[in-house]
Amino acid sequence: MPVCTFAPTFDGGHTVLDNAFILHFLPYADGTAVKVYLYGLMLCNDPLGETNTLPHIADGLDLSPKEVTAAFEYWQSMGLVRIQSHEPLTVQYLSPSRALEPTRTLPKDKYADFLVQLQELFPERMMSTNELFVYLQFLEETHMDPQALLMIAKFCVERKGAGLKAPYILTVARNWYRQGCTTLADAEARIQESDSVSDELREVFRALRKKSAPDIDDRQLYVKWTRAWGFSPAAVIRAAKTVKRGGMERLDAVLDGFFRAGVFTVEDIDRYLKTREDTYALCIRINKILGLYYESLDYVVETYTTPWLTLGYSENSLVLLAKYCAMRGVRTLEGMHAVVQKCYADGVVDDQSVAVFLDQYATVERRIVAIIEATGSTRRPTETDRELYRTWTGIWGFDDEVILYAASLSLGKPYPMANMGNLLSRWHAMGLVSLDQVKEVAATNTPTTSPAKPVQKQAAPAYIAPAAGDEFRRAEIRAELMADPTFRKLDQAVRTLNMQIAHCQIDEVEVPLTLAEDLRLAQEARDERIRALGYDPADI
Repeated sequence: MPVCTFAPTFDGGHTVLDNAFILHFLPYADGTAVKVYLYGLMLCNDPLGETNTLPHIADGLDLSPKEVTAAFEYWQSMGLVRIQSHEPLTVQYLSPSRALEPTRTLPKDKYADFLVQLQELFPERMMSTNELFVYLQFLEETHMDPQALLMIAKFCVERKGAGLKAPYILTVARNWYRQGCTTLADAEARIQESDSVSDELREVFRALRKKSAPDIDDRQLYVKWTRAWGFSPAAVIRAAKTVKRGGMERLDAVLDGFFRAGVFTVEDIDRYLKTREDTYALCIRINKILGLYYESLDYVVETYTTPWLTLGYSENSLVLLAKYCAMRGVRTLEGMHAVVQKCYADGVVDDQSVAVFLDQYATVERRIVAIIEATGSTRRPTETDRELYRTWTGIWGFDDEVILYAASLSLGKPYPMANMGNLLSRWHAMGLVSLDQVKEVAATNTPTTSPAKPVQKQAAPAYIAPAAGDEFRRAEIRAELMADPTFRKLDQAVRTLNMQIAHCQIDEVEVPLTLAEDLRLAQEARDERIRALGYDPADI
């Protein structure tokens, strides 16, 4: 069942906004109520549409269903809609012009003196019935003393002029009401408190380089900072000196940040700002090491740098870990975050433990370099090499002498690392561990060669998985290719285009012909580069 429909007397041919609404109702409604009214008015043009439901209205306006219902209840009290049912919610829009007719009952007798005194505050104009109604509605909802509301209205008019309308005055009144102001004495105390900060507020304006005079909104902000949040006048001025532009609104945001961080005194602010500058400098340094650039560092500092420092890492340790990540090919902050979390879980936090960790890494890295060089290659180690080394030493239990010996036997082979993997796998399956044992086996298994008979390729022993040699060979080729910057760029382009096509297929959207053609050209370029490096695309 649709939520919103037109009454028979409402011309719903188009989404037209009645001037009566703009002139007599819009000025006194809050933003949420106006959004709901206009959205519902639009839906009235399509009463059977799928989006004409309470959940869709709430989603469309980023509100909760309760807020949407409350807004319609407000408009019902103003005579603009009629709620026909709450479960399910059904609302009928009425003519704004008809709503201006005196059908609503105002409790004039109860608030007769209030209405007279309120009108006296605006001698140059006659207040409309709707304007009077929103004041009375506020009193009925909050049960605030009418004299307190009059005092607030007078306070606003004296500082802003008699041209003020109900929305501004009632906004101030609601703010004071939320802070416990309900009686005349409460209102007088708030006004006296606001007036007492004038001299202090002028000092804040000087710090902000503002030449205008403080108004009621500025005073309310200052009272909030000093009374509700607990900042001293000196602390507010110190914070104001950090604001380059944005005035009081920006200063409010700065002090809100200090309040959340527990920074209240001038000394606290100075320390916080010094630490903040150091943190941003560290963030820039880490990004530079990783080859990253961010135009705005606020998110990076909040998400990564500050949490790392909170874990107990020093600036020096984080710089060292960033260099470690760069050497490992980890070039993202999320990747470094995973490294930091792993180190923290392993107890690698203080400078000494980080130095030991990196020294151990450097030692292993040198060993891997020596193994690669023993195969006749001069390339840098890859993550695949490191994984293989961890398997050979940590899982299979070989020492560096045995691994280097396997490397020497693989010298000159087409795929040396794959050949090493085959040798070590065979030795591991045979239960061999020491160098003497593997040398003895290697000596007995050395094939004899004859000029008249070429050496035949030997089948893998039964105890080795048939695909093991292929896996090692593909890993070695992949490592060699990834060492080439041009291949990496082309390979990334192919991966990106494949992801885009996959998204189209998931969303059941036809793949654009241009996208398919781009993928074909990218694959051809990548395959051509593979051949230029001496390999066959089928090898990977």
